[in-house]
Amino acid sequence: DDDDDDDGYEPPIIMAQFTPLVDGPADSRADAKTLGKKGSRSVYRSPVHAINELNSMLHRVTWMHDDRRRLVNGITAAKARLEARRLSDAGEDAVGSDMEYDDFEELGWVGSTQSDAQEPSGNASGEQQKEMSMGEFLSSFQGPQAPLDPLAQLARAEEEQKAIQFLEGLDNLGLAYFGYFSAIPDLTDQALKLFVPYYSEEHRFREEHAFEIASFVALRTVEGYASSTEVGWALQSTSTIERLQATYNIMANHRIRLEKMAEHLSHQLLECGEECVDLW
Repeated sequence: DDDDDDDGYEPPIIMAQFTPLVDGPADSRADAKTLGKKGSRSVYRSPVHAINELNSMLHRVTWMHDDRRRLVNGITAAKARLEARRLSDAGEDAVGSDMEYDDFEELGWVGSTQSDAQEPSGNASGEQQKEMSMGEFLSSFQGPQAPLDPLAQLARAEEEQKAIQFLEGLDNLGLAYFGYFSAIPDLTDQALKLFVPYYSEEHRFREEHAFEIASFVALRTVEGYASSTEVGWALQSTSTIERLQATYNIMANHRIRLEKMAEHLSHQLLECGEECVDLW
């Protein structure tokens, strides 16, 4: 009977349900008129490619932020070493300063009797012995090297001085304290927990939700360096990938200036006889 057939009917069991994961319906950087040319982007993207592009861009931003943290920490340590060296070279004037050093290895450090006893002795004619700089000492092992162009040296020194003056005018060399102590993934995890009450469960379960939050977290880590115009544009942008790209460009510019400052301090430490390979 028909009634018996209806009673034995079992509805199908849904094993899984899929929804497309996209950052936007179209790539805003694409141009339909350039399709087929080298380097052109498709107007529409598959969900897999959209998520992969977001993930790749976020990794680049994360690595760039870690480089900035490493450079700022190294520059801070380099300044401390230069200050300690300056005080040690000051001799008796450094003994009464706020910084005190113990000569555990008896190498004639500040405050020890050996540092006062080791005075440069003159030769038979009474002339003082000329001290060899660290650069001259290393050149004796490396052999003769071609001298750099004086104009190139001057331009390089001017760029370093401009970068140093700009960074020293910023708080903590331009690295905001929001991201100074933590990496972007750790900050994103905390932000996701704080924003739970402000997003629906359906919105939070989207895979691109974590990338959206990470883009704003990364943007906040450059607030100590970026201009108000750059931050305003990134906040108004509705594309996560464009926001991450803009943040990456700001971080890259910041890292270039930090590297110039680090190079300048490396030369100063080298002249003082300090090794600085462990700082960078």
